[in-house]
Amino acid sequence: RNEKHKRDNGSAGFYIPPAESQDYTPYVLNVNQNNIGILSDFHIPNHREEPIRVAVEYLKKKQINTLILNGDVMDNTPFTRHGGQPPSAEDTLKWFEMTERFLESLRDYFPKADIIWTEGNHDAWMGRWMSEHAYMFGKDPYFSLQERLHLDEYKIKYIPQSRYVLAGKLVVVHGHHLIKGIIAPVNAARGIILKAKVPTIIGHVHVDSQHTETDLHGHITTCWSTGCLCTLTPEYQPMGGKACHGFAHVMVEPDGNFNVNNIRIHKGRIL
Repeated sequence: RNEKHKRDNGSAGFYIPPAESQDYTPYVLNVNQNNIGILSDFHIPNHREEPIRVAVEYLKKKQINTLILNGDVMDNTPFTRHGGQPPSAEDTLKWFEMTERFLESLRDYFPKADIIWTEGNHDAWMGRWMSEHAYMFGKDPYFSLQERLHLDEYKIKYIPQSRYVLAGKLVVVHGHHLIKGIIAPVNAARGIILKAKVPTIIGHVHVDSQHTETDLHGHITTCWSTGCLCTLTPEYQPMGGKACHGFAHVMVEPDGNFNVNNIRIHKGRIL
């Protein structure tokens, strides 16, 4: 037995089983993916047309070469555990068709741009629902959100929630693993910086914010959260709150440094 362990591990009498999992690595953008639009939190069918139109027209004028849909493209209404009247099969079908038509339109509007969809907490609920209620199909890629919406056909890259996108030195991620719970920090960007400790931009909280800190060596780190593109008065917060409409435009330099323009939309106007 010891001789077998020598062959397997190079150390007599000590066995370490091979790991069955892998550490996830970021999805790294290349140097040509440097003019980036970031849109998040559409929550279709609870999206709002006017801010979406303002955002995509702005990014079109900026001639972006990369578009990141930073999570929660669809709402979780068909799969939620929360109270309320469950939707009908016709509702669910309609919402999927709305989303696919929207993605098709994005591809037509940005024909040469790379489009990347980072998975948000709402986007992930379909897979979870399938695993819990139709477990025999839960691991079958055919029954995934990507297949249902034909993302390959529209050349949209889907990044699972266990990974983040790295644009130069900037982390782009939906943010639900960084900002958890119903109540977000007063300044969401400060909450991110305490968790991530590197320049990061998220969606998820539906609020635009920015926070910068400087270390003892004089190096600065800034984090951002972007506004949403959905209703500002959802059922769980009918009187409104801090939420605002918005998106971001990012330019990345060859050395990895970057410039973030975090843009707020108010009543159809860019502020």
